[in-house]
Amino acid sequence: MKLSVKNIFSPIQLRSVELSNRIVISPMCQYSAVDGSANEWHTSHYMQMAVSGAGMFVIESTAISKEGRISYGDLGLYSDANETCLANLIQSCKKYSSAVVACQLSHAGRKGSVRYPWFNGKHLSSNEGAWDTVSASAIPRYDGGITPSELNLDQLKSIRKSFEEATQRAIIADVDVVELHVAHGYLLHQFYSPISNHRADEYGGNFANRIKFILDVVSDVRNAWPVDKPIGIRVTAQDWLDGGSTVEDCIELVLELKNIGVDYICVSSGGILPITNLVSGPGFHVNFANKIKKNTGITTRVVGEIVDYKMAQEVIKSGSADMVAIGRGYLNDPRWVWRASIESKKEIFIPNQYRRGFY
Repeated sequence: MKLSVKNIFSPIQLRSVELSNRIVISPMCQYSAVDGSANEWHTSHYMQMAVSGAGMFVIESTAISKEGRISYGDLGLYSDANETCLANLIQSCKKYSSAVVACQLSHAGRKGSVRYPWFNGKHLSSNEGAWDTVSASAIPRYDGGITPSELNLDQLKSIRKSFEEATQRAIIADVDVVELHVAHGYLLHQFYSPISNHRADEYGGNFANRIKFILDVVSDVRNAWPVDKPIGIRVTAQDWLDGGSTVEDCIELVLELKNIGVDYICVSSGGILPITNLVSGPGFHVNFANKIKKNTGITTRVVGEIVDYKMAQEVIKSGSADMVAIGRGYLNDPRWVWRASIESKKEIFIPNQYRRGFY
């Protein structure tokens, strides 16, 4: 029976896809793939997410091309091998769980060609097999960083095609929801932000021009994706920089995204530069999410230090957001959702193999 009062265990409908509750596990890069393909690590990692009790989990940032990876270890959807490995992974997850499976498609742009974060995350050297990075403009991300090449119009068309092809591969792999990454300083964010986009053509300058490439890509993905399946976007609420994007900009972007068929957004912030004026803390994106939701009417998910069940519950009950995403909290406690269900006295699916530890 559906609950009459919204709480984190109320179901939510996104087109033909129903989430059993409003808890989503965030996409979190594992940097463990081989040439873009998932392996045993990913099977173990995502199988745990599948049985976690969350209504949906989002497969980590998945590169739409080899050059679009952040690091050598990024997942990808640019080859037949990538597609087969992802399909096998999702099939395993769905064998034991009814959780909705989303996949975040992305291009790293100037944030690509770097070492794993536990190996300092700096740019790869030529001896390490570095690849050329690209961006909206030829501006390095930090002083002394590698200067990316400014994408020309033919290259933009090629990237759009890669997003479309990755979307088609996601269909074959049995992904339920596609989510595009327009935050955290990756390529689509690089076009959006006035900090990184100094172009003099139709894709730069004023706000309408800076969001044009995003809208082009999203339209391509929406047209390639089944009409009954939802599309989400992770957006940046603001850059936390003087002269950077603002929450008012984000509202305008979201209104445009909603008009072309985007079903929900996930509100995050920052990332365009390594050092910003960002002020973090428990639930620090909730006010942004609330403002964006109220000014756009779009289904909204919020991420960022949702530290416990009580905070998550208050976010939903207050109407500040429609879904909550947990990331590091889940890594710290993979049983987060199970414990929340017990605390709220809401019984949810727990595999019989583990149930005796909780009931």
